[in-house]
Amino acid sequence: MFVRGGDGRVIGDNNIEIIKAYKRIQEATKASTSDNALGIIHAAAACNSSNDNMLSRAVNMLEELAPQTPLESMLVAQMLAVNGAVRWLMTNAFLPDQTFEGKQLNLNQATKMQRTFLQQVEALQKLRSLSGQQTVRVEHVTVEAGGQAIVGDVTHTGGGGKSGM
Repeated sequence: MFVRGGDGRVIGDNNIEIIKAYKRIQEATKASTSDNALGIIHAAAACNSSNDNMLSRAVNMLEELAPQTPLESMLVAQMLAVNGAVRWLMTNAFLPDQTFEGKQLNLNQATKMQRTFLQQVEALQKLRSLSGQQTVRVEHVTVEAGGQAIVGDVTHTGGGGKSGM
């Protein structure tokens, strides 16, 4: 398998280049093994032909979308496959010799795939917003006589607590 670098040249013409290509794929997918990484790349290129050029484009797109976890990588790969399916269906819908029924069928399927893609985008955004986010939930608070408690969102803006008076 060959992978195109960002400059368009083919990577993989000797063993060192092949190792670098597999490492690049593994880093792009955040997969723990080369086999898992290749599985993700093949899934991303599934609705395109699995030739070296399409696999290379899948790697480039994964790098561009920068998944942070293997789960994000799998979701991004599915998104790329769905996007490829939408392109294919839209192309088929508008072929010059396409029948009315064929056009309608392809457009309906493309619409369903576009909805799927939007759901995948929402899932990716939700995954990314959850990473690094911490929630502290206080179950029980005791306030002694003379003490004060605040219930609700509290934002600390920094500073020494002194006003500029």
